[in-house]
Amino acid sequence: TGVVYGHRNGKPGYGVTLFGTTGIVDDREERDYLGLTRQILQFLQTGKAPIPIEETLEILAFMEAADESKRQGGVPVDLKAFIARHGGSL
Repeated sequence: TGVVYGHRNGKPGYGVTLFGTTGIVDDREERDYLGLTRQILQFLQTGKAPIPIEETLEILAFMEAADESKRQGGVPVDLKAFIARHGGSL
């Protein structure tokens, strides 16, 4: 389950809260893009993606399933079924 909140007023910022089977991590630190920039540069130099294609496709499927939920008025969308309906698998 993913939830994104957008705030139009107030102090801007970003962070993440991860809920896992062994604990909860709340990270609100301000960060720069140095790590991302290094990964992009390494990818451009080696041609080897830092993230497996399967993980990338799952992230994109998650975002599309969220859009599908929005189009249907907020109903839950089962990610595994959504991916299978579009020819993929988890």
